[in-house]
Amino acid sequence: MSVGFCVITVTSDQHMFDAETFLRRAQERWPQCRVMRHDPGRYISDAEFEVNPADGPLFLVIHFPGGGLVSIDGDLDQTAEVAVWLREVHPDPDLVLWFTDGDFSGHTVLFPGITAEEVYSGWVKHSEHDPFAEYPDYFK
Repeated sequence: MSVGFCVITVTSDQHMFDAETFLRRAQERWPQCRVMRHDPGRYISDAEFEVNPADGPLFLVIHFPGGGLVSIDGDLDQTAEVAVWLREVHPDPDLVLWFTDGDFSGHTVLFPGITAEEVYSGWVKHSEHDPFAEYPDYFK
């Protein structure tokens, strides 16, 4: 069963990377991945890749125009692995990356050097911690 998560930049002036860089870096990390480019005029995404590992289920990673959102559809280990990879691609601590679910019910701050285990152990529930109140500068 797949689980949908996202990695987002929480400020509108920050970006991860464009579609071409996303696909190039994905092929460096997962040489066996299948890449697809999309026309953002026809689709909401502009690029994606899928990995079908021999030892696990297929997972899909989708890049959205603007470079502020990447969605991950895979099992929990795969989504954590992709989140760690995205942070490794962007080691600048000034780039604020959050790992969140599709319902925005919680998040983990992806700090440089984060491990897959810390992606889930650092989860903050938004029902207990309102991100709009606790991080007002992020959500202007």
